[in-house]
Amino acid sequence: MVLTSDVRRKMGKKQKPTYNELEHRVADLEKENAVLHKTQQRLAEVGSFAGTVIEQVADGLCVWYETPDYPYIRVTVWNEKMEEITGYTKGEINREGWYRTMYREPGIEAKVKRRLERMWQGEDLVAEEWEVIRKDGTRRAVQVSASPIEGDGEFPHALASMHDVSETKWAADALQESEERFRTIAETVRDVFWLRLSDRMLYVNPAYERLWGRSRQSLYEDPSSFLEAVHPEDRERVRAAMGNEWNKDDGCFDEKYRIVQPDGTVRWIHARSFPVESEDCSNKTVGIARDVTEIENSKEALREARDELEMQVRQRTAELNNRRKELETANRRLYRENAKRRRLSEKLVDLIERERHEICMSLHENMAQSMAILGIQLDYVQGKLAREQKDLAQTIEKAKVLVGTVIDDMKRLSQGIGSDVLTHLGLVPALRSLMENVDHGIETELSLSDSVEERINLRKRLALFRVAQEALTNVEKHAGASRVHLNLVGGEKKVRLTIEDNGAGFDPGRVRAVSHGLLLMEERTEQCGGELTVESDANRGTLVMAKIPVD
Repeated sequence: MVLTSDVRRKMGKKQKPTYNELEHRVADLEKENAVLHKTQQRLAEVGSFAGTVIEQVADGLCVWYETPDYPYIRVTVWNEKMEEITGYTKGEINREGWYRTMYREPGIEAKVKRRLERMWQGEDLVAEEWEVIRKDGTRRAVQVSASPIEGDGEFPHALASMHDVSETKWAADALQESEERFRTIAETVRDVFWLRLSDRMLYVNPAYERLWGRSRQSLYEDPSSFLEAVHPEDRERVRAAMGNEWNKDDGCFDEKYRIVQPDGTVRWIHARSFPVESEDCSNKTVGIARDVTEIENSKEALREARDELEMQVRQRTAELNNRRKELETANRRLYRENAKRRRLSEKLVDLIERERHEICMSLHENMAQSMAILGIQLDYVQGKLAREQKDLAQTIEKAKVLVGTVIDDMKRLSQGIGSDVLTHLGLVPALRSLMENVDHGIETELSLSDSVEERINLRKRLALFRVAQEALTNVEKHAGASRVHLNLVGGEKKVRLTIEDNGAGFDPGRVRAVSHGLLLMEERTEQCGGELTVESDANRGTLVMAKIPVD
């Protein structure tokens, strides 16, 4: 049983109460104890309810008071949300210190101490943004509210709430940074950039004023006012394209047009816009306009250059066609002249061969026979002379020797002019005969293919024979050679004749201009569809090569 102070004071008196008085007093005390018990139960229930509220509230809540000694701030209430925000338990905060945990940096600690001092002086701390350092070292942005509370005890207490606004702050910072970056780009880019909502202009960058020569305010007041600067020839087309913008499936605008600046300068613009979906509305469009004057001027210059080039090409083509016709006419004329020259050349060669044959026959049948008869007559005269006419007999003997010499020369001349061996025996024996008649002071080498004659006609064999004859004659007369080699070989498509000596050599270009022999050699070879090559050098001698196609 608990006695109140009044009971104890009354019981301290010397006068003793009666039994009834004691019973009444005991009854009063029992009633007071019942009331006190109910009061204690009620207080316990209230304390339990307050604790439940503190633990379940969305913000961090704490109750604390300041002490003159370390850790200077003692926490009495520290709910789970505070532990979640800071990463510290109440025991860790009280053990390691309020400032050494969440406000480790000296500058931040001093700032917090000054702010709490003003709070104790009556300046409430309401939803101020602070930065705390969690136990894991990460930083969090929080909104803090704090104020003193009334209570018994040696030190005054304070109630503080803490709300984590890091995500919101970071999102706001990111949004602000993005907006600043967008504004920086939009205001420094050379292209015109705009954002429009239906018929209302939301934003246009400063490039519009530079390019259009008009204020942005005029475009905010009337979004279609930019059409006033569009070239009259393009204005209706641009207006119609703008009217069809919302009717298209993609909702895009893409046009090239000209604008006239206030000073009369004409600039080419390439403008494009496209719809942008957003949560608040669906008829926003973003557009960009670029100055493409230089590109269009370059295209125009390129078109003009191309047109000029095409005109020059047409003119040149016409000139070339005319020149081609002239060349075709000249070629036909030249072809006729060449054909005529070939016919005349062939006739000339035939005439030369016929003339040679007639001279050969004349030498052989007429002059040679006459010289033979002259020799016989000289023998007869020599036999009739008396011995006393010895001087005359010697003269006749000399005449006989001279006649024999003339006859031998005539035979050699006849053999050189004629081609009887070629006609009757063939090309290989004829070439062998030519090599046998070469001056015996010159060493000869002969390499002949017997199968060649079967592959070429008589005209081609005669041409090769004359080439060899002329080449060997030049070797004997002019080369001063000690060795000559003749080679006749037949390939799959051509027959090749070569005559090579080790003589003094000559300049083919200079000799060809004055030598009829080389010209006749070339002429005979070309008549047969072949080619003649002459190479000569003072150190290597001369090489004559004739190539004639097989039949």
